[in-house]
Amino acid sequence: NGTMEYGRNLFKGILEVHSETPFATVKAIGEPRHVEFHGISRDHLIDPKDSTLFDVCFRPYQIDNPERFADLIFRGRRFVISQLDAIGSRCDYIYDSTMRFYQQMGIAASDGVVCISEYGLKDALEFFDFDPTETPSQAFLLAMETAEESPTISRTEDETAFMVVGSWRYDHKMLR
Repeated sequence: NGTMEYGRNLFKGILEVHSETPFATVKAIGEPRHVEFHGISRDHLIDPKDSTLFDVCFRPYQIDNPERFADLIFRGRRFVISQLDAIGSRCDYIYDSTMRFYQQMGIAASDGVVCISEYGLKDALEFFDFDPTETPSQAFLLAMETAEESPTISRTEDETAFMVVGSWRYDHKMLR
């Protein structure tokens, strides 16, 4: 999904910069099977028993449970999170009140919030009611890979053009 692709490509980009100009220890927190599934070597995975304190932890997604919240607080002197958008937070069938609580606490306790668009930032500021002068926040576009080749579409004049839209089956996506 796009969220995972964002996190994976962001991590790979950090590793690429790090390989050219080493600047710190770069590790991922996660389960080996998930990390490998997304094409990241286990060599970059931090051992859950490792007590290394990092200068900065970055979570490319919102915090939605106490374990993720604790990981960031106990593993980093500072931490920054991505709040992808507030749409899921408005939908009780996606995020219940407990998950929204951890999102709110994550934003309040963080040293910075990154959103994926100016609209997403405005929406998060309004929905989670946080002060951008106290919690620095910024919008930037997703770290997505660019296609190596643009697809070519050929059709005759008498053919009808169609577009296929795919997404997760959530009511707020309004796809049927």
